[in-house]
Amino acid sequence: MSISLIIFLTFFPIFTLTSCESVRVSKDEVDNSIKDNLPLGSSISQVMAFLKSREIEQHPYTEDLEPLFAPSEAEPTPEKKRFILARIPDVKRKGLSKWDMYVVFYFDEEGRLIEYKIKTIGTGL
Repeated sequence: MSISLIIFLTFFPIFTLTSCESVRVSKDEVDNSIKDNLPLGSSISQVMAFLKSREIEQHPYTEDLEPLFAPSEAEPTPEKKRFILARIPDVKRKGLSKWDMYVVFYFDEEGRLIEYKIKTIGTGL
């Protein structure tokens, strides 16, 4: 076996694993689906029904410190908020890394949707 064939057989699988990328669902697709189906002012039960109908993992309605918080100079500590946290696993893969998408739905005192945020967080290597 030639040295170039050995090098090819050694590095091609590594290159393939680390360079191939697949996207199952994009942030824009999720954002558009929410905009089309959950207008601001939607109730907690409407948000939960939306998530359930799409088989999206959801945590119950909670009043607690904001999830997925990243401190900044303007906001060094998380605030207490009303929210539902949803997770769409494995939305993107590249090599040995994968990403999950999180959607946080925020509610006012009356349980009406006032805002949502979408974040994609990498897991794996």
